[in-house]
Amino acid sequence: MSPRAIAAGRSCLECRRRKIRCDRSLPCGYCTRVRVQCMYPPSRSINDSTISIEEKRLHAEIRSLKEDLVQVRRHLSTDQRGSSVASERESWAFVGDSARPQELPQPAASILSSLWQIYLGQIDPVLKIIHVPTVQQHVFRILSGRRAHDASTLCLVYAVCYAAITTLSPSECECQWGESRPLLLDRSWVEKGFGQAGFPKSANITVLQAFLLYLICGQHDPRGPDAYAFLGVAIRVALKMGVHDDGASLDLSPFEIEMRRRIWWQIYILDVLTAECQGLDPTILDSTFTTQLPSNASDTELDPGMRKAPQARPGRTEMTFTLARFEIIRFARTVRFSNQFCGNNSYPCMDISQKVDAIDKFRAQLERQYLSSFDGQGPLGYFTVAFFDIAIEQLRLEVTKPRTDGELLTDMQTVYHDICMRIVLKATELRKAESTTRWQWQLPVSAEMDALAYLMLELCLNHQIDARGALRKSAHQLYELLETGMDISNHPRWHHVKQLWSKVLTARELTYPDSTSERPAEPDPRSKSTTVALLSAFVDETCKYVVKHANRSPGDTLCPRLGPETAHTGLDSDSRGEVPDADITTDAIIATSVPCSSTNSPESIGELPGNSTLCEWSEAVIQQYWQITQNA
Repeated sequence: MSPRAIAAGRSCLECRRRKIRCDRSLPCGYCTRVRVQCMYPPSRSINDSTISIEEKRLHAEIRSLKEDLVQVRRHLSTDQRGSSVASERESWAFVGDSARPQELPQPAASILSSLWQIYLGQIDPVLKIIHVPTVQQHVFRILSGRRAHDASTLCLVYAVCYAAITTLSPSECECQWGESRPLLLDRSWVEKGFGQAGFPKSANITVLQAFLLYLICGQHDPRGPDAYAFLGVAIRVALKMGVHDDGASLDLSPFEIEMRRRIWWQIYILDVLTAECQGLDPTILDSTFTTQLPSNASDTELDPGMRKAPQARPGRTEMTFTLARFEIIRFARTVRFSNQFCGNNSYPCMDISQKVDAIDKFRAQLERQYLSSFDGQGPLGYFTVAFFDIAIEQLRLEVTKPRTDGELLTDMQTVYHDICMRIVLKATELRKAESTTRWQWQLPVSAEMDALAYLMLELCLNHQIDARGALRKSAHQLYELLETGMDISNHPRWHHVKQLWSKVLTARELTYPDSTSERPAEPDPRSKSTTVALLSAFVDETCKYVVKHANRSPGDTLCPRLGPETAHTGLDSDSRGEVPDADITTDAIIATSVPCSSTNSPESIGELPGNSTLCEWSEAVIQQYWQITQNA
């Protein structure tokens, strides 16, 4: 029988995924040739042009009422829990202990088709967990109107949908489906999917993949899961399944070996990132697992029925970005955490200069092994090189951060300023590139905010260093891109950055009230008082641990925003309005430990600078603060 013709302008899902020309027959020539199921996205049953104004108004009212209902349910649920620590999104973990829930509905075909394409374009290239051809068969099965094979498969499909939504901006959600982003996230059914699959009591590779997608991408959901709280669940399930032991020693199939390796190393990454957020050392020790890195192989080289392992080869594959990320996280463990952690893992204990040298050597190795294959290779190649440039600068930012042990590099302010400028300029360039927008959810937002906040502090504390406005312009560009990009309103650092920016503008207006007047020549920005003030503002991160844990060696903290990526410098606070005990700020230390010797000196970042006076931190206050941090 001859292939059935499809309406012009529509390509099948497989051709769209491979970004190749489709002949628009059913089945199409490509799918016939490679022997895969040929599926087309469902056509719209309603023509938007035929909807009357009144119908549109009613649809808008219905959406509004649905959102109100969701808020009411959340409010009632919160009231019923009282002082319980578990949130609505955390409570799913107990569903498996109750009676088996009713069979979950499957995602609507039109929405699933769109979200699957979003996942393939925006998540899979930079977060390799699943085997796309295998999962695509399950997606096609649901699109054709059949039930998913089992609860585990449906759970993974819902996790894919949830992950795809987290990478979209609120405006994209409204434009594509006419519904708000919070409402779409709330209706993703992913938590109920875990309950029906019996997780965590009953788990398999498929559900563990879904759980990792939920934890990683959920960090871009303001009401998403607490990755730190649930990381232990992921580790315990992985250990129970033996994922920490390399499959090659367990006589498993080559395909299963590769999938287990992907899963374990994603857990490894999550362990490091959540540890950084909490100011703790990672849980996993190198001596406790034998699982090797996945092969540098694309999904097309893997098949569940394969009998021979894929050949390791250099060059760019679908796995290269994720492999490079595994490598940089593994290296970060050697320079970011405490000496005790390094000793427990047989890492060398290095001083700051040695860490800086190690970072430089690692950067060269990363370039040779991975990044060189991405140069000039389209939008993803450009994004990859820029992403890892920022990641390397983020490492430098952490290891050169002022510490309470008094160990500093020579000319620390110049070093730190230059690192922050490179991060701000590179992040600005990358966020301006529209071709990379789909992957920008992976950028380490906390590192950008760290660098941005430091430059803003420079402008507040010594605004005359920027008489020509170049520094302020660079900071303003990144500030605007962050403000108008992904939804970061709930990021615990963001409201402090907004506050600092407001004070930068106030300070400049008071310094140069007449923008047309001649401005003075730039003074030396590296004066002693300026250096001490800037360093003291950022030593707060270590100081909070010295005050809270006096007998504990401090560890570096920084979270590349995955979401648990929330480093706590002196500019942090809990996004839910609760201040953790460990979050002792610079303001509190100055205000309670040593009285200010100058009545005109500000006692908090909130007074830096005020609306009526310029920032006037006296050197006496700075020296007192510095002394506290050194002797605590």
